[in-house]
Amino acid sequence: MHPFLYRILTKSIGAFLNVLHLVAPKKSDALAFQIFCTPRKGKIQLGKIPKVLQTAEKEIHNIADHDIAVYRFPGNGKKILLVHGWESNSKRWKKLLPYLKKAQFDIYAIDAPAHGKSSGTLFTVPLYAEVIAAMIQKFGIQQLIAHSIGGSASIYALHKSNPETVEKAAILGAPADLDVLISNYARILSLRPRNVRGLTQTFSTKFKLETQLFSSKIFVKSLQIKGFVAHDAHDDVVAFSESEKIIANWKDVTFVPTKNLGHSLHDANLYQQLLSFLKAS
Repeated sequence: MHPFLYRILTKSIGAFLNVLHLVAPKKSDALAFQIFCTPRKGKIQLGKIPKVLQTAEKEIHNIADHDIAVYRFPGNGKKILLVHGWESNSKRWKKLLPYLKKAQFDIYAIDAPAHGKSSGTLFTVPLYAEVIAAMIQKFGIQQLIAHSIGGSASIYALHKSNPETVEKAAILGAPADLDVLISNYARILSLRPRNVRGLTQTFSTKFKLETQLFSSKIFVKSLQIKGFVAHDAHDDVVAFSESEKIIANWKDVTFVPTKNLGHSLHDANLYQQLLSFLKAS
């Protein structure tokens, strides 16, 4: 969608939610939550598999009432799980996969709920975390690489399930605070304060945790594994300061700040640093 049309659409949605909240606040809050959790893109078209995933062993696993697509590239090394971010799918690992294959990792990549070839229309961090935790247990995952909101979901999954097999986790360009995400969403839609309060309460009720406590900077405090965090100073999707919150509370973490890589963080030098971290004893 053209950026100008997108701005018009978001302002129109925001105006509608602001008016609806005056007459039916619960309906407005529920609709705002649904819009927030609905990806606009990231699905893989029916019958079409991206070239990079065509050589993978493909399976579907039912988790949390969702059919989750799993792609495996067998190797003789550590079992590693790849976790993509918002409005993406396992294709996003195209540039990293050759490095991992060369290093002989036993690679598993998953499509998030409502993304790629997985089922569903709504996406939440707790749901994704449930899927990630199940994948870790099912395959005995030892290491993990996650991008963007996939990093947030992975940290939450590790915090909640405390899996015995996982030794290391690499988190790339991930947001830390749910309140920041809600604030950004409210700003884009020009939601009024009463709408934001209602939306925040909806999240707290559904997640069974106050939004200010739903934060990676809190969850990482419980992690006993080694961490690798990378974030670009010019990330225009997730603020650099979000990763600073995470590393400030992770006991054993390597931080790699980058420049001019943007949110995607595709870079040969970064991948080499990541591999060094994963392969180190």
